[in-house]
Amino acid sequence: ESTPFREIDYIPLGFEYVDNYLLRKGGLPMGSMIEFYGPEQGRKTLLALRAVAQVQRAFPDEVAVWVDTENRFDPIWAQRHGVDLSPERFRLVMTGDLDEASLVVVKSMASNKCCIVVVDSIANADISEMLSYTAFGPGGGKITPGGTAKPITKLVRAISHQLNFVHTMVIFINQVRDKIGVTFGSPEDRPGGRALKHDVVVRLRLSEADDV
Repeated sequence: ESTPFREIDYIPLGFEYVDNYLLRKGGLPMGSMIEFYGPEQGRKTLLALRAVAQVQRAFPDEVAVWVDTENRFDPIWAQRHGVDLSPERFRLVMTGDLDEASLVVVKSMASNKCCIVVVDSIANADISEMLSYTAFGPGGGKITPGGTAKPITKLVRAISHQLNFVHTMVIFINQVRDKIGVTFGSPEDRPGGRALKHDVVVRLRLSEADDV
């Protein structure tokens, strides 16, 4: 028996230019992976907070999960932008371990009571792995190539499978890095490997100059 197509809900961010011009559908789609990336001070966290507030309003009986890998979550700033921080509506998880962050995301989605998950940020989520590869660690001072991309690929696969059954919106906040020795083309790159670039439905680049 074939599975019927699922109707997708679109949640407006409240910014007319973003909702109607860039996104075209009137907002961010539920049941999908989304990436906000760009240099520092690009208002990526601000846009994610706005998304959380809007999704909470649309699904008042469900919880939002914020995975903070940078230990910089500001509850006052979040409330100022409309986020409901009551225990039954919001869960904050502070960890720099990418494996632990992945487990939180997958378990939250599996509960079927989670409307949105935000991971802030991918670029900083490999701290514990990198620290284990110091001169005194098992790696003898050598960092494995693709140290962030490999676990992110596993996470993306797990989320893609879960999204077939739930309507959770998953937002990844990412940063930009410069490629070394690039002469032609853009020197800009993003942590996380190719899997994230392939599976996200919406990708927005934000910069300090208000360019999206």
